Amino acid sequence: MSTGSSDEIDPARRSARSAGQARPDDSIDNVFVSQVSEYAIIALDPSGTIQSWNLGAHRLKGYTAAEAIGRKFSMFYPEDDRLGGLPDRMLAMARQLGYVEHRGWRVRKDGTRFWGDVVITAVRGDAGQVIGYTKVTRDLTLQHRMEQEQAALYRVMSHDIRTPVTSIAMFAALIAITDDPAERRDYAERIQANAFRLDRLTRQMVDFAPAAFGGATPLPSPALPPAIFQNMIGVLPYRLDKIHRDRQGSLRVADRT
Repeated sequence: MSTGSSDEIDPARRSARSAGQARPDDSIDNVFVSQVSEYAIIALDPSGTIQSWNLGAHRLKGYTAAEAIGRKFSMFYPEDDRLGGLPDRMLAMARQLGYVEHRGWRVRKDGTRFWGDVVITAVRGDAGQVIGYTKVTRDLTLQHRMEQEQAALYRVMSHDIRTPVTSIAMFAALIAITDDPAERRDYAERIQANAFRLDRLTRQMVDFAPAAFGGATPLPSPALPPAIFQNMIGVLPYRLDKIHRDRQGSLRVADRT
């Protein structure tokens, strides 16, 4: 789980705030956020309640906007993570440190799981108070599976490779301490046999690895150019700020009645 300053991950928000700029809720950035399909991009209020939903969130998690908005984002976490308080800890860390990143299993509407990379960034109002969070999730399930399979393959291969290497070292040591020509010849033949075995194993490893992963190299989800991504994410703080101001206005009206 990594953390850092929210202005580092969202310079667009920082520059806009310092310039005192405001964006309309129907800005082009808002359209971008809603239509991005490779990233689940949502806004949360201070309690972790979902305030916005984009196409990527629908595709990744399976919920429609009507089904998701108004519910706690903790519903995306496995039960053991919810019981362990992981969602609340992530909000607390984002609130304290600016943002937090975490990778782990997440749950879709249909109960299936995916390996998600999640970044939660705290959004602050003019007085510095947290008025909500932006949450960006991407699906790294394929990459995670490939990494696990690759690690298992390497464990097997490393075991098979160590055996001939150990034999070669042993017979080389025996050659060094014997003067018998017949023994020397026997040890040399054994070294050669193990060298051939080692060569065959390395060739198999090179040939097998691409086939094991469908001829593909594990890659992360498609990445957007940083400037575009920052501009897209930049709209969410304004949406949260609008929600926050609307609520404050409603409270003031209620106080006068």
